[in-house]
Amino acid sequence: MQHLALLHLVFKYMTSKSNNMVKQILILLSFAILVNGENVYAQPSSDIDTEKVVVKRYGLTYTARMLDFVYEFVYPLGDSPAITKIREQILVDYFSAAPTYATPPKELLTGDFSERLTAIQEWYENDVIKGFAGEIAPMEEWGQVKSHDFRTSTIRNNHNKVLVYCIAGSYSNGIAHPRYYNTCVNYDLQSGNQIALADLFDEANIKRLDAIVNEVLKSQDNYTVGTIENFIMLPKGIQFVYDEYIAGPYSAGTVRATIPLSKFRHLLKDSALTYFEK
Repeated sequence: MQHLALLHLVFKYMTSKSNNMVKQILILLSFAILVNGENVYAQPSSDIDTEKVVVKRYGLTYTARMLDFVYEFVYPLGDSPAITKIREQILVDYFSAAPTYATPPKELLTGDFSERLTAIQEWYENDVIKGFAGEIAPMEEWGQVKSHDFRTSTIRNNHNKVLVYCIAGSYSNGIAHPRYYNTCVNYDLQSGNQIALADLFDEANIKRLDAIVNEVLKSQDNYTVGTIENFIMLPKGIQFVYDEYIAGPYSAGTVRATIPLSKFRHLLKDSALTYFEK
């Protein structure tokens, strides 16, 4: 709401007779606030066309159990070898995410993408979801049980060099409170390969980066975990994402450590610096 109010103010002044200096300041201010919004690191990009599959199933009732689930699968469009490769990888990444950690059968991972998507959706809904429902504790143990599996994905494009793919989810299977998770994967838009920390830093420099990350974590929440492979490449930085219990107790929720490029630029491999530059 604050973002909308700000944009309204900017529009009002842009259409008024205020001087150019005021207009320029307001435009810069609005841009700064919007770029620092909570979801800035996982927004769809206008540079890459995407397609979305939204599936909602409410109130699937099993014997003494109930399960709600929703998933929103977003994938990139395009015929380039890199995009094709990335699309195939994220199909597996998305449908292999928590809570089941199940991997689609190999026979579903070959052939036309559209056919594979349909087949994997059927496998997910018929086998995984029903299997998930079977894991819910009986009512006599937990009382009234209503469980869920909610999952969404997003795509971001950095400098037309990196595609960032994020999956956010929440699930419950009769436990006292829901669990939340975030899976982040970065892909090279030239090769289609996933980018790991080892592609960005030598082993010795990863250890040096650990110290930088821990300094940020300690200042935020007094935790020290170091680097992990669950990270988001930003246009000018890296954000490490720690799910519940990784960097703190459940009450800490998802912990994020954002490291600006200026803090680790000297540690990057020469070949990796280009990811963070236009």
